[in-house]
Amino acid sequence: MNTFSPPFYRRLFWFYILGITVLALLPLNTRQELNHVSILSFRGDHFFHSLVFIPLVFLLKATYKTKSFTLLIGLCIAALMEGIQQPLSYRTFTLPDMLANMLGVCIGFVLLLLYRAAFKSDEGDE
Repeated sequence: MNTFSPPFYRRLFWFYILGITVLALLPLNTRQELNHVSILSFRGDHFFHSLVFIPLVFLLKATYKTKSFTLLIGLCIAALMEGIQQPLSYRTFTLPDMLANMLGVCIGFVLLLLYRAAFKSDEGDE
């Protein structure tokens, strides 16, 4: 039974988006330490890019109650978060980082589908 209201999820979603935006704009990993770390044969920074975007899909679904555009909106947000780094001199836009963001969204979407199938809670989905 869900005890949280849609306004709670909406606020949580936008707080999450704000957090991701701040992470995208801050001068983090400037010495490229994570580029030399491997986790499950992925570069460390790509692993963390993916990891950050997995919950986004669950928050999108909980906030807007539609499966129809959850994946599309998630992929657009993932691309946008990497794209906003392009004009910043202390950050770099890279296609592999954007693809890692999008991979996280896809993993989140698959996990959402598995969760929904396991608990058969698809009533009301578009």
